[in-house]
Amino acid sequence: MDTLKKHPKARLMEAARNVHMPAFKAVQDQIDDIEIDGAEFTYSKYSSRYDKVLNGEIPNVFNLKFGGGALEDLGVYPVYDTVALFGLPRTQMYYPKFISTGADGGGVAVLNYGTFNVTLNFSKMTTSYQQSEIYCGRQTILIDSAGDFTEAKLMNEGRESQIAPAYTDNPMIPEANDFAEIINHPGNPVYEDQYVDGLNVMQKVNALMGRLADSAGIEYLK
Repeated sequence: MDTLKKHPKARLMEAARNVHMPAFKAVQDQIDDIEIDGAEFTYSKYSSRYDKVLNGEIPNVFNLKFGGGALEDLGVYPVYDTVALFGLPRTQMYYPKFISTGADGGGVAVLNYGTFNVTLNFSKMTTSYQQSEIYCGRQTILIDSAGDFTEAKLMNEGRESQIAPAYTDNPMIPEANDFAEIINHPGNPVYEDQYVDGLNVMQKVNALMGRLADSAGIEYLK
């Protein structure tokens, strides 16, 4: 960050396409004035490289020397969702399933926000078809995927309404558009605020990722 301060015209942005999706922004608006009772974010996809692990190999995505493991891969998506929606938790704990390479193949993280908990479930050893959910009393917000965030619905005692319709275009477009607006409008207060907000979320996400790794005793080798 010190280097960034020395270059005020430069922009540092981390690619996290899920929090740029229209459905994500619609959910942000939806929960602005709602008391949150909890949430569960799931993102698990079986990795073809896990077959190599089962054959005794150590592919980079499961190699601690390369920062491998589920937390640093798929795990960053539900972490981004949580931090962008709720901020940093008061406490955090990660319960990983370690594999033969020493990396975490998957796991569950529990984040405490004082009045509610958020559970993160992610894995590169299994595939989940479960939706993600945010609980608000009688209402439940349903999200198709913590990593994709292409669609969101609201369930209220069995009655379903749509918060954001399914996004069917290239999922990289919303993120690219947001980045382009920031880059192409230097000095514009709207986009400057958007940039600063994104930078703050990025810093918090990276801090939380480190705390989760520490809580599980994960040390990435150098």
